[in-house]
Amino acid sequence: MSTRQFISRFPNFGDTLDILNSVDDDVELFTVSGANIGVGTTLVEVTDSVTAYLGYLTAADELRVKVGGNAADTAAGLGARTVLLKGLDATGARIEETLSLLGATASLKTSAKFLRLLSAEVATSGAVGAANTGLIEIETEGGVTVGTILATIGKTLMAIYTVPLGYTAYIQANGVSGDNAQACDFALVSRKNILDVTVPVSPFLVHARLFGVSGKSVLAETINRVPALTDIAIKGKAVTSTANISASIKILLIKD
Repeated sequence: MSTRQFISRFPNFGDTLDILNSVDDDVELFTVSGANIGVGTTLVEVTDSVTAYLGYLTAADELRVKVGGNAADTAAGLGARTVLLKGLDATGARIEETLSLLGATASLKTSAKFLRLLSAEVATSGAVGAANTGLIEIETEGGVTVGTILATIGKTLMAIYTVPLGYTAYIQANGVSGDNAQACDFALVSRKNILDVTVPVSPFLVHARLFGVSGKSVLAETINRVPALTDIAIKGKAVTSTANISASIKILLIKD
């Protein structure tokens, strides 16, 4: 039985996917998670930034670590030494590259051009149990910030994903958490055809919304077929004032 046949016959498979993930090289099960500290009253992607995400690039570009990092995050330092970037190239195919950090100086740029940054994480550090000492910002050569690793966290936290070329994704579950002291709203959104950048273009569509969330909740538990070259994200906001929020998307990725 193929993985697709399995999904069609057993839509409520739950943890069985973990077994498939371990035995089938064409199947990946993972979660992308994000958090906003002090988000305002405008819906924005749940990432380490409290402003709208800028990483939906319309043209692929080289990436680098932005100037202004911590002096300990360098090739001979006690903090982060290298950072692994994973993303998509100009065609939407998966790529990855490792950058060496230069402390407060900007790193060298990647040799590959990225259309999307899917994740960035500290690959090596200068001390056991250490990650990055300071803030690490990933930007394009043109100066657009596409990812942030907060101090000591070691990786980007973004409830955002783009389905690579040659794959189909299924959303298993979407968990959200709002500030207990502040009601929050959330939305699950997607946009197909990311290579389509000449107007008219495919829009971002809202698939589900939750209003007035305080504490943990589930945005959706249906399995939606998401084709290649589709952006997926969870957005959130405080109803009034500011709030701390988090969100996660559990994704089953199958090679076509």
